[in-house]
Amino acid sequence: MDVTRDGDGWVIRGNNDGGCEGYRCGEKTTIKVSNFAYTLDPDSFNHGDVTQSDRHLVKTVVGWAINDSDTPQSGYDVTLRYDTPTNWSKTNTYGLSEKVTTKNKFKWPLVGETELSIEIAANQSWASQNGGSTTTSLSQSVRPTVPARSKIPVKIELYKADISYPYEFKADVSYDLTLSGFLRWGGNAWYTHPDNRPNWNHTFVI
Repeated sequence: MDVTRDGDGWVIRGNNDGGCEGYRCGEKTTIKVSNFAYTLDPDSFNHGDVTQSDRHLVKTVVGWAINDSDTPQSGYDVTLRYDTPTNWSKTNTYGLSEKVTTKNKFKWPLVGETELSIEIAANQSWASQNGGSTTTSLSQSVRPTVPARSKIPVKIELYKADISYPYEFKADVSYDLTLSGFLRWGGNAWYTHPDNRPNWNHTFVI
């Protein structure tokens, strides 16, 4: 059998090393395997230990708890809210022998839900990076005790850090299997063919 590359697939064809006799005996049936696709299984997603680095303070938000009464108060909440647009990026390293095209949503640790879109050509191994812009809303409530006729500051601190962790998931693979060759004259040949030994293709999705 001879195996050759054809586009995004492979062609398997019988060879003529042994010689043959008879009508069209040199035209061997071919099998083409193509259109490889991987479907990720989000339920199988798991990750290792999360490593955090380069942590630094981004913003400090300050609010005030004010008590205008003559007695200490602790029965009310102070809520601080901070909205900020941020840019994020995520790098995925792959080593695959076939083309992969997939799009799935995953809940990434300490990042949130993002949509992972991959399209990688065959026989490649590299790191692909994607990212986007998100708006982060942070809301924090506290219930301080405020002395009479006074006010106290309430603050929250926002930190930014880089995180990394190994992850893995299961994937289902599918592909097309196409058989190509000529039909015999009679017997179990395709019942509708009008010609003597016509060429015929049939594709199965595996």
